[in-house]
Amino acid sequence: MDSLVAGIIGIAFVVQGKMTWNADAQPFYAYLFVFTALIGITIGTLYQKHFCQGVDLVACAMWQYVAAGVSSFLLLGSSKGLT
Repeated sequence: MDSLVAGIIGIAFVVQGKMTWNADAQPFYAYLFVFTALIGITIGTLYQKHFCQGVDLVACAMWQYVAAGVSSFLLLGSSKGLT
């Protein structure tokens, strides 16, 4: 739990120091997205440690990269970034 808190504080320092804000709502969204990503990574790691102990790591990583690539491609396509 201490490392999770340290990670959140560290990311807050990085996000706060490196960005310039064009609107008042942007810092909130930046912290929200960073915090959501950190919680997602933590939950995924705990899930994998508990339920996926006998899974081949290379095969598991390959499927994770395929899923991330497909979802990124779909999000990029839906935002008209492929034209």
